[in-house]
Amino acid sequence: MEVFKKEKFEVFSFMDKVSGEDAGKIIDKCVLEVPKILGKDYAGHVSIEELTKTLDMFLLDKDKKHNFFKYNNSNKEIFNIISKTFELLERYQEEKKYIFVFPCFDNFTIDKMNGVGGFCPKKDIIFLFLNLNGNGWESALKDSLIHEFAHAVSDYYLGGEDFNLGEGMVFDGLSENFRKRNFGGSDFLVNAVSEEECKIHFKKLKNKLNSKDLNFYREVFYGTGNYPPWLGYSLGYYLIKNYLKKLDKVDWNFLLRTNPKEILDIASKNFI
Repeated sequence: MEVFKKEKFEVFSFMDKVSGEDAGKIIDKCVLEVPKILGKDYAGHVSIEELTKTLDMFLLDKDKKHNFFKYNNSNKEIFNIISKTFELLERYQEEKKYIFVFPCFDNFTIDKMNGVGGFCPKKDIIFLFLNLNGNGWESALKDSLIHEFAHAVSDYYLGGEDFNLGEGMVFDGLSENFRKRNFGGSDFLVNAVSEEECKIHFKKLKNKLNSKDLNFYREVFYGTGNYPPWLGYSLGYYLIKNYLKKLDKVDWNFLLRTNPKEILDIASKNFI
């Protein structure tokens, strides 16, 4: 593990653990080196088993055709990208953030997400998943960090543990509008499904917004069932975009820290 510390954030990179061709053992090595932060072990997880479960889900290829890559002392570039991105985010930050960069071997992440994924397990903690074989991973790393930062400032974001489908749409809708309006970047999540199609799906989903069924959540957000890929992200984006139009002033420091239930109550009534 390599560490990069600044006043406003700390980065823990496990990219140097990629040697070998057993992805499971690489993850095990990463888990053993995860430091204690915020007075707790396991980086926002209740146990080493839960942390391992999270990393297995995000880092391993679903078909077990793991895509390995060479490290090539890449941390210097990674730290530089993160540092420059935090300079842009400074006006929105209050508490210190802790960023964990893990090597990813998932072909979907490489092919569909330019080699970068992200997850916010708890407030102030950000996980970034990176495969250097991804095309344009540098810009994707910046976009993912901004997206996850928007989650990490909220007291209400619990890493998917306790919010429902509608609140998830609000969280990701806020993140994508925050990124796009303030920093630009890739819009593949935003453009995955058109606004008109999103409105059609929303009418059908409106009576299911309170669902906490994780499998159903994945169907809506990732297209694992009867919905198009990334629908939840596109729908959330347009839901919040429409909500923002009706505000006299967009205060991101306030909005990113607002209870999503309050936003959903208003936004869902006007998204037609």
